[in-house]
Amino acid sequence: MKLQAQTVPTFNGDPHKWQTWKKKARAAIGTAGLLRILDEAEYASSHRLENETIFLLLQVATTEGNASFLVDQFDDDRDGRLAYEALEKWFEGMKLQNETAEDIRAKLDKNILSTKVTATKYINLFLSYTKQLKDLDESYTKSKTISLFLEKITDPDYQTTVEMCQAHKYDIQECIMQVRSKERRLEREQEGQKKKTITVRKSSGISQIIEEKKSEESNHMIDISDFKTELGYYSIPKEVWTSLSNQDKTKIKEMNMTLRKKRKATDQGNKGTSPSISNRRNAHVNTDEENTQREEPNKRQRVVHFEDEEQTMNGPNQDEGENTQEINNRRGILRFNLKSSSST
Repeated sequence: MKLQAQTVPTFNGDPHKWQTWKKKARAAIGTAGLLRILDEAEYASSHRLENETIFLLLQVATTEGNASFLVDQFDDDRDGRLAYEALEKWFEGMKLQNETAEDIRAKLDKNILSTKVTATKYINLFLSYTKQLKDLDESYTKSKTISLFLEKITDPDYQTTVEMCQAHKYDIQECIMQVRSKERRLEREQEGQKKKTITVRKSSGISQIIEEKKSEESNHMIDISDFKTELGYYSIPKEVWTSLSNQDKTKIKEMNMTLRKKRKATDQGNKGTSPSISNRRNAHVNTDEENTQREEPNKRQRVVHFEDEEQTMNGPNQDEGENTQEINNRRGILRFNLKSSSST
C-alpha cells in the first residue's frame, strides 16, 4: 500500500501544534502499514526502503518550518525512524513538556459552556484538552476532571443537570452523557417552538384571508342607495362605513361633494332675487306703518266728528233753544262714546 506525501500534514515547528501534528502524522503512516518503522528499531533496520520513505515524508512535512534542521541532520543515512525520534525528543522534552501542559490547562480553564457556546463544542474541546494532558502525562485526577467539567457549565438551562450529576456522583463519561442528553432535549423544545410560531403565523394569515373574504361578501350585500337622504346626500352610519370597500367610500365622497358644489352655486345665483333678512324686516315695518295709517283716519274722523258736534252744540241755534246744562250733558255722552269706540 503506497503512502502519499500529501497525507502527512506540514509542521511549522510550533510547539503548541506538535501534539496535533504528531497524531495526524502517525495516523497517515499507520494507514500505510508503516507505523512499525517509527516504533521498532529492528524492524526499521530490516526495512531500509520503507525507512527511507518515512524520512522523505518527514523532510517534506518540515521543510518550511523551524523543525527542518532536526530532520535534515539525518540526510546522509535517510533514516526516518531516527528523524522522528529527534522530533519527539525536541518537542517533548521535560521543560518544554511542562510549558505545553500549562498552555493546555489555560485553554481548558477558558473552555466554558455558556449561552453562547453549545454543549457539543464544549464537550469536544474538553475531551481534546484532557487527552493532550494525558499524552503529556499531565492529566488531572478523576475527581478533579469531573469537578472541572461541571464547574465550567454556566448556562442556566443545564444547572439542573449539573446538580443531578453532583448528587449521584456520576463519573466523567456519565456526566458528559447527561449534558449531551439535555442538549438534545433543548434542541427538540426549540424546534417545537419554531414550528408552533410558524403554525400560528400561518393560521393568523388564513384567518386574515377569511376575514377579508367575509368583509368583501358583506360589502357586496350592502346597498348604499338605502342611505340616501331626501336632498340627495349619502348619510352612512359609522359601523356601515367601516365595512364598505374603498371604491364605495370614494364614490360616496365624490357624489356628496358634487351635490354640495351644485347647491352652493344655486344659492349664489338666487342671492339677488331672494329677500334678505333686512328686506323682510322692512316689510314687517311697512305693514305696521300701513296699519297705523289706516287707523289714524278713523281717529281723525272721530276727532273731527267731535269737533263738528261741538261746533254744532256751540252754534247760535243751540244757544237759543237749549240751556247750558243740556249742552254739557251731551258733551259728556259724546266723549264716553268716543272712548268706548276707541277702546273697542
